[in-house]
Amino acid sequence: MNTKILTRNPELARNMYLELSKQRLVAMPVILCLLSFLVLSTSQITAYSAENQYDYLARYSSIAFMIITILWGAKNASDGVLDEYNSRTWDWQRMSTLSPWKMTIGKLFGSTIYNWYGGVICLIINLFATLGSIATENATTIEPGRPHHSLFLYVIQTFSTVLMAITVQTVAILASLMQMKKGDGRNKIKGTTIILLPIFFMMIGWGFYTSANLQYLLREKANWYGINLGAFRSLLSILFYTCWVVAGLYRTMRTELQYTHGLKWWVLFLTTSAIFNSGFIVGQNATWSLHTAIVIAAATMFIGYVITAFLLTIIEPKEIINYRTIFKSFRDRNTAKLYSILPLWTVTLLFVAVSGIITSITIITMPDSIFDAPTIGTLFTSNYFLAKLEGIKSTLTIAPFAIFGFLIRDIAIVLYVNIMRKNKRADTTAILYLLILYIVIPLIIRSSSIGFLFYPTDQSGTFLMLAAPLAEASIMIYLLSNKWKSINSTIAQTSA
Repeated sequence: MNTKILTRNPELARNMYLELSKQRLVAMPVILCLLSFLVLSTSQITAYSAENQYDYLARYSSIAFMIITILWGAKNASDGVLDEYNSRTWDWQRMSTLSPWKMTIGKLFGSTIYNWYGGVICLIINLFATLGSIATENATTIEPGRPHHSLFLYVIQTFSTVLMAITVQTVAILASLMQMKKGDGRNKIKGTTIILLPIFFMMIGWGFYTSANLQYLLREKANWYGINLGAFRSLLSILFYTCWVVAGLYRTMRTELQYTHGLKWWVLFLTTSAIFNSGFIVGQNATWSLHTAIVIAAATMFIGYVITAFLLTIIEPKEIINYRTIFKSFRDRNTAKLYSILPLWTVTLLFVAVSGIITSITIITMPDSIFDAPTIGTLFTSNYFLAKLEGIKSTLTIAPFAIFGFLIRDIAIVLYVNIMRKNKRADTTAILYLLILYIVIPLIIRSSSIGFLFYPTDQSGTFLMLAAPLAEASIMIYLLSNKWKSINSTIAQTSA
């Protein structure tokens, strides 16, 4: 078995040899089983509780899975890449004959193989607890309002949790690779443990939410473009993004192994994510008109692209030499080279612009009532909300352009702080500046009428709402351009 794995994927085989020692293989099930017996022995059925001892065991196994596979697994996945970088062996791996896909699988499941070993044991314990709960429910009278246990829900929830663990581990590796790209190769990079803690608590909340949400989806319609998915809705969403996150890791590994590729993967992701997410809005609510659903879907797509473009600006490397290569390829009309080195945030900006225009058009063509009459009668006792909504239609129409202007300004600030090269933590400094612009100053001047300078608002008229961000973006682009010319002239004089 080891020979076959070694032949097919040496990286995976190496990690399995390092992680799966006999002592560890015995320790994991013994500890988990002892803790399971402890939970069963200490849980008591009371008259005031609708739960039995198997419910406590199921909760324990779910939390144990999150700790072992998501929290600990994400740390091991991140450290598996950073340890190679810090020990100066990453370049040797990049020059190996391993394919990008083998490297992806080896890093993703190799360094976390022991975590998955413990995770599988937790899932088996959870299955035992589920069967025990089902047997208990069949033997007793179920109290009204108490959720039912079933193997179907167990399978759906198990697949969802496993996919979520893969997603978190993959994101941890991607974050490590991004840190490595920003490194200078001389200093060691610390792990991302501090980032994993909020992820873990988010996963705990997600676990309880999923359990309740699956019960709801079994009773209510969960449409995707009019197709009732039921409990599969949550699984479909997680599966979609897990596949794309793993594909993103594969693409990054191709880059690390010196493969050339263009932007088609990223363009395809942005397009398919918009189509996929719109399906949960269009046809979801029977009381919404088609135009209402399109407006909401377009606005959601626009906001999603805005957030993605900004996050990419922070995450991606911003080395001067890379941008010099981009501008040189643009001047030389070397489209093949430009297509392979263009930052992803620049492509996302195009999607932001297009989706903003679509959002504006759908809002301006909104009928007098974006909701059907039955909806208004159901949700509101009067037409007050509708009158307010129609009154700000012009504001909503130009809001995407104002948001786009602020986005350009923010990206220019991030780039400007980075090319100044006066602070190693340039991205953190830029985020601090933006927090001051968006939170601190607006709170100080909250009683004044100049809020349009810091966020989209029509308190001083729609003209200033649009003109202010565009003017600020133009000023920052001008400052950034001058700084860029100054750096280029300095480099030219040094080279001469």
